Amino acid sequence: MPQSRHRSSQQVSNMEKPQDVMEKYLKEFRVEQCPLFLQHKCQQHRPFTCFHWHFQNQKRRRPLLRRDGQFNYSADIYCEKYDETTGICPIGDECPLLHRTAGDTERRYHLRYYKTGMCVHDTDNRGYCVKNGPHCACAHGANDLRSPVYDSREQRDLLGE
Repeated sequence: MPQSRHRSSQQVSNMEKPQDVMEKYLKEFRVEQCPLFLQHKCQQHRPFTCFHWHFQNQKRRRPLLRRDGQFNYSADIYCEKYDETTGICPIGDECPLLHRTAGDTERRYHLRYYKTGMCVHDTDNRGYCVKNGPHCACAHGANDLRSPVYDSREQRDLLGE
């Protein structure tokens, strides 16, 4: 397997601009299963710092803003049918509600919330969050902060229409 398919977060952040790294996290963080884990070779399993998911309950769906202006799943309303232990929802990936994945990654890495607020924790000498490590979903400086993306309903509410 090519090394570029399974880069560490350090390699990603050293090679790409902060904006590119943010886009990569929004689009790809924990949306694919780790190929090295399947081969029992992932060095980031303990403690779990891998960019990809290892178990089904860590899997995150990619948040998308559909043509109708709505997200493919809610940023705030949790699905009551989603099983947090197995990571299975009877509706599957098409479920319009938020799944409470391990680490609440579907919410934390949603277009509505990812890096939209400042982290309360410091960074270490490598620039990683001392509590959440290299995958912290909060901003650690003004250059790390991004504006939230709202769906069409939220935009109407914000404008008071």
